[in-house]
Amino acid sequence: MGMTFLDLSYDLNDIKRLFGAGEEVSASCCLDGSRLITEIEYKGKSYSFSDEIEAEGEIEFKRLCRRAAKKRLYGVLKENTGISLPWGSLTGIRPVRLFSQTVKEMGYEEAQRYFLEFFDVSPSKLELLKRIEKVQRKYLADDPKICDLYAGIPFCRGRCSYCSFISAEIEKSAGLIDSYAFCLIKEIEFVKNIIAKNGLKVNSVYVGGGTPSSLPLEKLEEILAALKDIEAGEFTFEAGRPDSFSEELMELLKRAGVNRISVNPQSSSDETLKRIGRRHTFSDCVRAFGLSEKYGFIVNMDIIAGLPGESLEDFKRTADAVIALRPHNITVHTLCVKNGALLARTDYSHTECASQMLDYAQNALHNSGYNAYYMYRQKNAAGNLENVGYSLPGFECLYNIDNMEDSVTVAACGANAISKRVFSGGRIERLANPKDIKTYCSKIDALLEKKELFFSG
Repeated sequence: MGMTFLDLSYDLNDIKRLFGAGEEVSASCCLDGSRLITEIEYKGKSYSFSDEIEAEGEIEFKRLCRRAAKKRLYGVLKENTGISLPWGSLTGIRPVRLFSQTVKEMGYEEAQRYFLEFFDVSPSKLELLKRIEKVQRKYLADDPKICDLYAGIPFCRGRCSYCSFISAEIEKSAGLIDSYAFCLIKEIEFVKNIIAKNGLKVNSVYVGGGTPSSLPLEKLEEILAALKDIEAGEFTFEAGRPDSFSEELMELLKRAGVNRISVNPQSSSDETLKRIGRRHTFSDCVRAFGLSEKYGFIVNMDIIAGLPGESLEDFKRTADAVIALRPHNITVHTLCVKNGALLARTDYSHTECASQMLDYAQNALHNSGYNAYYMYRQKNAAGNLENVGYSLPGFECLYNIDNMEDSVTVAACGANAISKRVFSGGRIERLANPKDIKTYCSKIDALLEKKELFFSG
């Protein structure tokens, strides 16, 4: 038997993108039995690598082939460009989950060596992985009967320039609100019956967006009423924009049983906020935070590294100002500009100091008593960097951990929501709702039939 072609172009393109490489590089892979042959051409130079792949089962074999091919292309580009990336050849969304799995397979010391030597992950990023993995140990559920419930409200008061989420501006979409709320409540009630019928226990409830607080309070009250009778220790409401905060909203959330809330400044610079399309000032954030504290909510605040026009000093001021408020959670995002974002259609380029921004935030937060407790990565993030959630001890968000580590089943309701079932042994299946609000509403009955089948058996 001769060699057979193996199409790994999707994975290899991920590595090319990290280096900004185009037509000057080409790579192809073939299988000769259990040997992976990777051929690379870069600016007139030719490289050939042979890797023996040992794996149990076809899925694991293909996974290891992808890793080996990416490692080889990364090595060639690193050698020729002199660029060494903090995450090496590792491109996945959930690096902590991968590290935890590798620890189980190889042991702690060998897993560290594998990340350093095989993936070429930097020592500082490995240290961050280790810190997060240690915090998560006591929270990760290992019970197929535990689930989370997510309800999505894809409406906003305006679109930020970096946003690519499928959401509708509330002022332009008033005619969709009633029908969407009706369908969302219908799906929530349906899912509650599925949860009861399958004997599932809800770990956490999460209301996300968009900006859920952009809805009229009477409509929001109807949705929250459908969630109120769910017994869960954690109930998060992603309020987000501080210009949507009011005493009336706080009282409504409190009555509904919400115990966690988000207030997202993104930056302490009013100039930056205006530039990215936010309709609030940092003073509004401070006011919203004070209001959240008054009503006794556990508070998360988001900031973003790499925003347009911001220097390292600008970011330091933001991090220091938010830490000084002492919220329970602070999430540090790296700016990620996807094709659907307004910013993608401008001549904006990622800041070159995003890595320094993240390093500053990490050190400042750790020195202030916060622990890194969850992480995820996105394509097109500045510097190929990460998003990290930090928490004061004991205030970690279970939903964030569960979702990022794929550790429990999620019953997700609403447009663009993705349910997932986590089975014993780690197998995961997903079911996506329609992304568009009108399509979601028009197909709600068919969607519920699919959901019934998805969660049965």
